[in-house]
Amino acid sequence: VNVSAGNGPLRLDGWYGVNINGPLTINGQPYTPGGTTPEPPPIDDSGWRSVTYQNGWMDYGNGFGGLQYRKLDGVLYIRGTIKGGVFYTNVTQLPEGFRPVVPEGTTAMEFPITVISANGTSFTGGTMFAYSDGTLTYYSPPSSWVGPDRAIINSAFPL
Repeated sequence: VNVSAGNGPLRLDGWYGVNINGPLTINGQPYTPGGTTPEPPPIDDSGWRSVTYQNGWMDYGNGFGGLQYRKLDGVLYIRGTIKGGVFYTNVTQLPEGFRPVVPEGTTAMEFPITVISANGTSFTGGTMFAYSDGTLTYYSPPSSWVGPDRAIINSAFPL
């Protein structure tokens, strides 16, 4: 919340009471004591959206949510549990407006995932990459694994 009083920002440093000489604004809107508090700025929220899969990837099912993405106040969130694809393949491509900003001098952002073994008894870390064109690529759990039962994804990126 941005609060200003008179000619500058209002500063509260442990005072229990504040006397204000001059107009008071909250989030850029005038405030009158006894009046209503101005509404905060709207939140930019796309809501959760499901992806279109590529290369044999699909929702894991069994009560687990499929791969979804969401833009919330300039941050891209990705979540879900997937199965069916193979190592080093693209899982999906996010639409424009939902593509992460990758660091200068790089082509992608790497992010960790949790991978569960084909027999469902072992867990390990894996890696996915998010590219500036919106492609999400399943890169690796350990190469000794025959194949994953499922991959659990939960990450956030700047847009």
